[in-house]
Amino acid sequence: MLRMKILICVLIIAAFVDILCYRIPNLWIGFGMIAGMVLTVDDGGIHLLGQTLLQLVIIFVAFYPFYLIKGLGAGDVKLFLMLGCYVRGVSYLHCMFIAMLLAGIWAVIKMVWQRESRERLAYLGQYCKKVVLTGVFDVYEVDKGNPKGVIRLSVPVLCSVLLWYGGQCL
Repeated sequence: MLRMKILICVLIIAAFVDILCYRIPNLWIGFGMIAGMVLTVDDGGIHLLGQTLLQLVIIFVAFYPFYLIKGLGAGDVKLFLMLGCYVRGVSYLHCMFIAMLLAGIWAVIKMVWQRESRERLAYLGQYCKKVVLTGVFDVYEVDKGNPKGVIRLSVPVLCSVLLWYGGQCL
């Protein structure tokens, strides 16, 4: 499947750039989305393109609130949109489930491995105890300039596509 090979190449480069620069350029996301749309039209015509565009709207509506509450970065939402240009329906949900599972596993590993993550977890416990006892909520801002505290979703998305595609080929 040419579509999956192109998606894997796009995701490899996106993950590599994300690891090095802590961002995925909009130009690269745009290229990936356009390539996915062109391949969609080539595979199934305008009808399939319409379904893909509807799926992109659903993906945006589903993930944008997480961006608004700072649970996801804008690049992550755009990456999920790009994935939707290549993978549709239940297969998309499978890829996203695998990606989120891998990201969760990576987050737990980071919490155990890194001292800063363990300190944040201890702070969370103390904060919850304070809220329960006093009812006072404090504002806590995550240091976004510290890349150690961030999970780069480009790598779990790449791994999920590789696992999903590998399962399809067997």
